[in-house]
Amino acid sequence: MESLAEFLEDLLGHPIEILSSEPVGGGCIHDSRRLKTSGDTFFLKQSSWGDRALLETEAAGLTALARTKTVRTPALVGSGKVGQQFVLLLEWMDLGPLENRSGAILGEQLAALHRAGGSETFGWEQDNFIGATPQPNAPNTSWPEFFRERRLLPQISLAQKQGHSLPDAEPLLSGIESFFPDGAEPIPAPLHGDLWGGNAGSDGAGNPVLFDPAFYFGDPETDLAFSHFFGGFPTSFYRSYQEQISERPGWKTRQPLYNLYHVLNHLNLFGSSYQTGAVRMIEELNAAAKGAS
Repeated sequence: MESLAEFLEDLLGHPIEILSSEPVGGGCIHDSRRLKTSGDTFFLKQSSWGDRALLETEAAGLTALARTKTVRTPALVGSGKVGQQFVLLLEWMDLGPLENRSGAILGEQLAALHRAGGSETFGWEQDNFIGATPQPNAPNTSWPEFFRERRLLPQISLAQKQGHSLPDAEPLLSGIESFFPDGAEPIPAPLHGDLWGGNAGSDGAGNPVLFDPAFYFGDPETDLAFSHFFGGFPTSFYRSYQEQISERPGWKTRQPLYNLYHVLNHLNLFGSSYQTGAVRMIEELNAAAKGAS
């Protein structure tokens, strides 16, 4: 389609008029807009055609989450090419921050998501992105091996290619199995994959909503670990979740291991201000691994 109006009319099946298109906060990667039309209001995300994989995999992740019938996500209206751009059209939702009630509901719903199953292997049927960084998801039956080969190693390799020194990374990679004592290995669970406070909210009725996933099947603890970053979620969220799923042995040690993935990603996306933190986390994790061996 050459115009957004033509795209909308073809998608919705009737003539439509665009009344306004207002920029809104939607991350630093895409052009995000509140699109008001003569019919409905939508959330529009646009990228260059060459970068369409980021939005295509976001749509696939939202669809995968919706299929579990556990957590609410914005409805996918459609996607496609408009001129030289790729557009993703979602349901518009007026969202506010999570509060005690919505946090408690989300904790229960996230536990249901993590119990939903759907895969015998870790990973997913397609690669996607964590932020703007490629996230490989080739399946593996071993979680420690998957997390080393598909999560930490690509981020560490990218950081080193960009000139960031991570001198103690190799011992951590080779000793990752020590973080999983007997009884601590997970079974594959559907994950949001990028669960921080900026990717969750509540609607006008106080119902929680999740968006911007980096979906795959992995260890539920990875979602919980990253939820503590950037201020965390309401206490009611954690209490409600833990009433459904209890902590596994070694959780406190694995939390920084899982968050290292995101710190390395921030190092690769935003630069050297994250290097000192990454180096310190690696040193502390190596010390914890030695203590566990």
